Amino acid sequence: MNVMHFVEGAVIGFSLAVPIGPVGILCVRQTVEDDARYGLVIGVSAASCDMVNGIVAAFGITRISDFIALEQCWIRLVGGIILLVIGFSAFRTHQFTDKAPKAPRGRTWAFFSTVLLALTNPLTLVAFAADFAVIGVKNIVGRPVSGLMLVASVFLGSLT
Repeated sequence: MNVMHFVEGAVIGFSLAVPIGPVGILCVRQTVEDDARYGLVIGVSAASCDMVNGIVAAFGITRISDFIALEQCWIRLVGGIILLVIGFSAFRTHQFTDKAPKAPRGRTWAFFSTVLLALTNPLTLVAFAADFAVIGVKNIVGRPVSGLMLVASVFLGSLT
């Protein structure tokens, strides 16, 4: 049964990471502008956030989900501001006219800014909760190895 949870988690992680959203666009842009390492850092950051969302959805951590439900207005506001800043900076940048090299931002900044952007998207948590409800996560209650396999495979599927 553990292998089946691993496969299900990988499919869920992959299917929720495939649609190109703001994090995917950020990953592609940083990879093209800087180098592949920045894209990898952003991808690992997004996969880490998917794993956190998977933990919340799979284990039913009601305090976190209640917090997200209660504070969704503020979470959306912060996420919207981050998207506006990213969009404004993308709009101001002239790819072919800027010849001066920019000082690259650190990979730590790339990781944490992506975490902030990904965690302020409450729709991802709702999608994880719906997917886990479909596969019947209540089967893993009391079986920590199955839960660990499920959450680890969400990370790997998202990273893929």
